[in-house]
Amino acid sequence: MNSKELLISVIIIFLSITAWIAFDIYHASSSTSLTPVQLEQTKPLTPTFDGAIIEKIKSRER
Repeated sequence: MNSKELLISVIIIFLSITAWIAFDIYHASSSTSLTPVQLEQTKPLTPTFDGAIIEKIKSRER
């Protein structure tokens, strides 16, 4: 294989890899979506505690 054929092969491989990466980035950005169930599951929890229940649990341990 002479240098001209090698250069053409390298260019074709480079363009193929570049196109593959570009299409993969496009696919990842356009197909990412959350279902309503997933949105409900990712809601932040409210960190409120009932002091009476915590005291009941503490008294059970003793």
